[in-house]
Formats: sequence, C-alpha cells, structure tokens
Amino acid sequence: MRTDGDIAIVGAGYVGLTSAACFCEMGHRVRLVEVNPHRVSQIRAGTCPIYEQGLPELLRRHVGDRLAVYDDLAAATAGARAIFVCVGTPPRASGAPDLGALSGLLSELARLDLDDTVVVLKSTVPPGTNRMVYEALGKQVPVVSNPEFLREGTAVWDFFHPDRVVVGSPDAEAALGVAGLYAGVDAPLLVTGWEEAELIKYATNSFLAIKISFANEMAALCEALGAEAPDVLKGLGLDHRVGAQFLRPGPGYGGSCLPKDIKGLAWRARRAGVKLDLLAAAERANARVRVRLLEKLSRELGGLAGVTVAVWGLAFKAGTDDLRGAASGDLVPRLLEAGARVRAYDPAAGENFAALFPLEEHPGLMIAGDQWEALHGADALLILTEWDAFAAPPLEIRRHLGGRVVVDSRNLLDPDQAASVGLVYRGTGRGRLGRG
Repeated sequence: MRTDGDIAIVGAGYVGLTSAACFCEMGHRVRLVEVNPHRVSQIRAGTCPIYEQGLPELLRRHVGDRLAVYDDLAAATAGARAIFVCVGTPPRASGAPDLGALSGLLSELARLDLDDTVVVLKSTVPPGTNRMVYEALGKQVPVVSNPEFLREGTAVWDFFHPDRVVVGSPDAEAALGVAGLYAGVDAPLLVTGWEEAELIKYATNSFLAIKISFANEMAALCEALGAEAPDVLKGLGLDHRVGAQFLRPGPGYGGSCLPKDIKGLAWRARRAGVKLDLLAAAERANARVRVRLLEKLSRELGGLAGVTVAVWGLAFKAGTDDLRGAASGDLVPRLLEAGARVRAYDPAAGENFAALFPLEEHPGLMIAGDQWEALHGADALLILTEWDAFAAPPLEIRRHLGGRVVVDSRNLLDPDQAASVGLVYRGTGRGRLGRG
C-alpha cells in the first residue's frame, strides 16, 4: 500500500463522518463522499449534521483544508491510496444485513481504475463479505476489513483511544498499510483474516448485548428477592474476569449497532447451521425489561388509561440524538395505545422523535421545551435516558410533578431522598423496603 496520497471515505454517517474528521486531525488529507445533497451542503458549510461530542469542532477546523467533500465517487477516489467504505448495512426483517448500498457501490467501483488503491470495509458486514468484495472487484484490488468500534456520544474519543485496531486481510502488506494510517494511536494491533475481523465486530456487540441483558435479568431477580441490584452488579463487576462496563441495569440495549448486530450474527449462524442460544435469550430478555417498566408504571398508577406520563429521555442513551433501538420508541407508543397521554423531553432528540411520531398523528403526545415543562400536570415520571440533567434533586421533581410516582429505569435518583420528599420511587433492581 502506498504511503502517499489522499484517503477517500464513502458515506458521511456516524462512522464515515467521524473517521474523516479524525483522520484529518491525525494529519491525513481526506476526500469524503456523500450522496445526500443536503448533507453535502451542511458539511461543506462546516455544519455537523449529527449530534456527536467534539465532532463539530473538528469539522470546522478541517473542512476546506484537509477535508474535501464530494458528491462524485469517481472524482473523490481518483488517485486515492485507500477507499474506506462506510455505507449503512441496516437489518432486514430476517435479521440479515441489507447490503444493497454496498452492492451499488461495488458496481460503481468496478468501473473505476483502482490500480494501487486499497479498498477498506469499515461497514459492519457479515462474515464472507470482504471475500465477496475481493472477487467482485476482480481480485486485483487489495481488500482489508477494518471494523469500527465507535460508541455514539463518544465516537471522537473512541477513534483516538480504541481498545484495539483490527485489520483483516490475506494480503499482509495491505493490512499493515491500513494499520499504518493509525500511526500515533496507542492501541494493540490485531492482524487477522477477513472472516476473523468481521466476526470480531459481531462477537463484540453481541457479547455486550448479552451482558446488558444479564444485568437486567439480575435486576429483576433483585426486585423479587428484596436485594439491591447496584450492589450486586458492582460486586460482580469488581471481578477482573467480568469487568464493570455494561453491567448497569436500564431500559434495555438500543442504538444502531447492538440490536442490528445480534440479529445479524444470529442470521449468519443459522445460515451456517449453528444455533446460538444465548443471542435469542438476550433478545427476549431485552424485550421483557421494557414490558416490566410498563407493568411497574401501571401498577403504581392503578392502570394507564386516562393518566399523563412525563417521559425524560428519548434518545437510546445520553450524548446522542439517535432513536434507533431506543426504549422510547417501544414505550411511548404503548403508553398512547393504553390510553395514556405523554409529555416527553430530551435535550437532543425531541425533534427527531416528533419527526418519527408526528404529533398530528399522535394527539396524546406532547414534546416539552424542557424537563420541567414535561412534568406539569403529569401523574408520573418515567426516566429512560441517563442525561446528567435528569439526576435532578428529588425535591425539585416533587415541586413540578403533578403526581408522586417516579419510575427510574436508570437509577439516577437517590431512593431515600425521593421517599423523604413524598415521591413514590421505583428504580430498577431496587428491592429494599419495596423500593423496586
């Protein structure tokens, strides 16, 4: 792989846009290709089209200098030493990743002169895809799998501080050339074959989904036994063989990656004739935790019909405006269907939620301007996202909330303080004194 020339990145979504900006910050020159004309205009103007900490600053610094934005693939890739593929691979109903965007891109790439260029797949793709790409391009173009491990909300940090850099290819020279683009990043380098690199991404996200589901299963057991799940899970996480990350109970895993990848891995395993029981169990557990939240809310209110529920948090997690796989997307429609009214607020995702659930089609839904407005006239508060602002003083919540019930899926509030101001507080896995 050449050590000179620009990098081309195809796709300006979370992965492509973050990778482009961060590679520029490392000193590379990047040509970013995007087919959405509105997004092209936004980025060229230095406007970040997604909510991601640190990314707007990087774009403003590099657009028009190290970062050029194209809507023409041939012009963007001409003479590039590497073409990073960052197109979407959303799930089909079967769980199979939809590779339509990748297939369309391959058709265009096959018509271009790619001599002395390496094609790098960053998109999450099922095992066997990189091999297929290699064959589709005529076997004369080196193909490298370089899976991303970027968390929404901390994607810029994760790019510069990864747990590992994975490059997979039977072409060792090409693989090491791609690894060289990350020079200066202090992280272990793992060089593998195509299928191994593809599986590392799927295995990682599937294991994290299983870990989250296990935490929620233990929380349910703690509530039944009168135990405190935070203490139990802290004790579990202190075991270095387990680790504390992803052991906090909540409203279930969500986002663009975990739900999609656990389904994708299960689909690929079925095609290979292998049954992965843990994946199916994790999906069932993830669905149950959201049902339990509704049951808890209904039990405290004596039913959901005719009540008003304030919902704090619509994004699937703090630090993003992404609604994919978010608990709100499951629970708000169910509340409305049960006859409840919903007053919702999120610091970043309110507009996105209103676009997904148009208010004229959901007359019982209201998007509040701030978290306190959401509480006015509400019989209960349901906390779904762990934004720092939602860890508010219970007394302040009591002053604004019409009723007294708080169902806190993230355990942001102190149960004793909540009880001391007259709130009926129900956390997740909080079993002592009936606080679950």
